[in-house]
Amino acid sequence: MTSALISSHCVLHFAGPRARKPKKPSTSSSAAGGGGGGGGVEKGEAADGGGVPEDKRPRTAFSGTQLARLKHEFNENRYLTEKRRQQLSGELGLNEAQIKIWFQNKRAKLKKSSGTKNPLALQLMAQGLYNHSTIPLTREEEELQELQEAASAAASKEPC
Repeated sequence: MTSALISSHCVLHFAGPRARKPKKPSTSSSAAGGGGGGGGVEKGEAADGGGVPEDKRPRTAFSGTQLARLKHEFNENRYLTEKRRQQLSGELGLNEAQIKIWFQNKRAKLKKSSGTKNPLALQLMAQGLYNHSTIPLTREEEELQELQEAASAAASKEPC
């Protein structure tokens, strides 16, 4: 199933096992402005008002054996082939999507903890085109950014 969210500038596609169902209109009297529960939480909304549906799949709790096997496989190879993912799915009693997401999350966690910056990301940051960093730049990164900005400005002033 694929649904599309359309805004004035882009189209985003969401698909897969984690796609959420659209909210159904509430039939409770409080939704119509009646005196039902008075400030209660609507079905399908979180108690904090965040609007997270109740029918969201709960977090997967992997067993110790499953985790040990997934970590072992990750240490052998950070990327799984479709065939290997299918084999692990059968052996561990997990669906393929759970295994795929575990590997994606593990790679992201490793990348985040390594603290090294991708050279392309640094270049884009220097041009002001990319800034998804959640940690401040080091002095060396700031100096590199300033040098690249100056070089970019000088290059743009030169006649073609």
